[in-house]
Order: sequence, then structure tokens, then C-alpha cells
Amino acid sequence: MSTEPTGIHRFSLGDWPGLVIADVKRDLDPETGMPFVNAEAQAMQSAFAAYEARTGQTPFEVSMNILVLDTPSGRVMVDTGNGPQGGGLLFGRLEEAGIPRESIDVIIITHAHGDHIGGITDGEGNRQFPNARVVIHAVEWDAVAADPNEAQQKHLLSQADHIERVAAGTEIVPGISGIALPGHAPGQMGLIFENGDARLVHVADAFHRPMQPEHPEWYIAFDRDPARAVQSRQELFSRAAAEGWRILPYHTPHPGFGQVQATDAGYQWQPELPSA
Repeated sequence: MSTEPTGIHRFSLGDWPGLVIADVKRDLDPETGMPFVNAEAQAMQSAFAAYEARTGQTPFEVSMNILVLDTPSGRVMVDTGNGPQGGGLLFGRLEEAGIPRESIDVIIITHAHGDHIGGITDGEGNRQFPNARVVIHAVEWDAVAADPNEAQQKHLLSQADHIERVAAGTEIVPGISGIALPGHAPGQMGLIFENGDARLVHVADAFHRPMQPEHPEWYIAFDRDPARAVQSRQELFSRAAAEGWRILPYHTPHPGFGQVQATDAGYQWQPELPSA
């Protein structure tokens, strides 16, 4: 396993080669960056400081981690980032990694927020991944179709004929199945990747900051249904800790991998830190 200095991290899931690309990576302001709207400022600062002391990792780095995985059924990518018009670096980093956009066979959209769908088109209706089958949870599609914003109109609804709607739990390609994680978005869908004994669970935006497993009741302004988001997080953390899942969230510091571990007080996030 190696990390390249350009926001490209290579790994493997069993014998499936993959990489995680940082579409955008930035440091948030410790005072104002993505606060939890229902947490006291002092409690948040204490949680941030405790996390950094425990792991040595800054809690203020936010990445947009785009997974690309080569499976026997084709090359699969999860989400498309902001797109070049939104400052996303995905396209250049795919080129640097030697992956033509034409080689992407399947794109799975976890949910329809702009930082996940901005690379589907160029904003003028032209597909950026011309050969890809694009898949989204049917619940999310219906919610978007009922009340789309500008980005959703440009990048999703304009491509209705090219987008497949699936139920949560569907095996999208062999070894990759959806898992419902509603709350942050009505039809947010996580993904379980299995290759023999190797497993990886992509949890999308089920949580945003690495100290959130210790405080699953905290939520951000972008959580569409905060109560449902909290419930999804609690259910996710319980199962992930019990089953020892290796997890990839979309926004944890690049490359993003880690585990939710049970503690006497509840749960905590243990990132996979680079070797010294």
C-alpha cells in the first residue's frame, strides 16, 4: 500500500486494485468550519482537541474521497466530486493515475449533493464519463425529481435516460451492494464491497468529522433530516464496531480509511494512519 503526494492513494481489496482520489482537500477554520449545530462550542473544541491528542491527526482537514476500484465486472467509481467548474481535481488526478474517463464502467452516486454529482456532466448536458452506467438509490432520485436544485437539474435530471435507479440492498455489480443510510439525504446509500474475505464499507456522508462517532447525536446543517441522520449513524456505528468493518467515509482526512471501535463510553474513530 502506498500513498502518492498528489492526492492519489493506491490500495487493494483482496486482489482488486483500487485508489482513493482527493477531489478537494482543505483545512477548515477551527472556529467556524462545519460546526455541529446542536453542540456547545466548548464541547466541540474539547472533542477536537481530544481527537488530535489521541491520533496525532488534525480534525480540521476535510477531503472529498473518491473511490475507484477495478473489479472483474468492470471499473467502478463512487461519486464524481465537484467537477472542474466547482474546483474539483478528480479529472486531472485520474489522468495522472493513468485512468481514462472512458474506462469507467460504473459510477455509483451515494446521494445527490453537489460535491458528489458535479462531475457527471460539464453543466451543459454533456456526459463526462461517456461509457459509465450511473446508479443511484431510487429514493434519492425521487426526492431530487420532486424538488431539484440547480446542480441536480444540470448533472442528474438532464441525464435521466442514462441513470439507473436501484433499491437499497441491490447487488449493483457482483461483490458490491447498497446499504440505506438515510437522514443526511433522503436516499443516501452506502456500499458494501466484498472480495472473498476482504471487505470495505463506503459510508458516504453518514458522518463528516472524525470525532463524530463519539458524539453521534451531533449533526451539521446539511443533514436534511437530523433525527433520521442520528438514527442511521447510531445503527451504523453499532454494526461497524461489532463486525470490525474497514470503513471509507467521503469527508475524513485523505485517504479516509478507518474503523469505528467500541469503547466504554460508546464509539470512537480510529483512522488508518501512515506508517512512521
